Amino acid sequence: MNEVIDFFKDSILPVYVVCITDGGISKTREIKEAIRRSANYPIFWKFVGLGGSNYGILEKLDTFSDRRIDNSNFFAIDNFATVKDEELYEQLLEEFKDWLDQAKIAGIL
Repeated sequence: MNEVIDFFKDSILPVYVVCITDGGISKTREIKEAIRRSANYPIFWKFVGLGGSNYGILEKLDTFSDRRIDNSNFFAIDNFATVKDEELYEQLLEEFKDWLDQAKIAGIL
């Protein structure tokens, strides 16, 4: 995550990053610190859980209160074969528009 932040931190365009996992999230502190740090830059993180469990900190992203703006979202898909394209699209874009608006107000974009 830090490599992504370092690469895109000076971007003048919004950056949308998708991270896909099957669970087993264990680097809670590192993830939280990266999310916090990246809240100062034009980077939005979308985490997608596919058919797994133990998503850990990813399920609690919306409870972080100590960052500049909310710059991340998570959703899980238990059975990818049953998800309709429209539903996947909606979930992928959930919170992104709100982040764009907040980032503009905060002077990040």
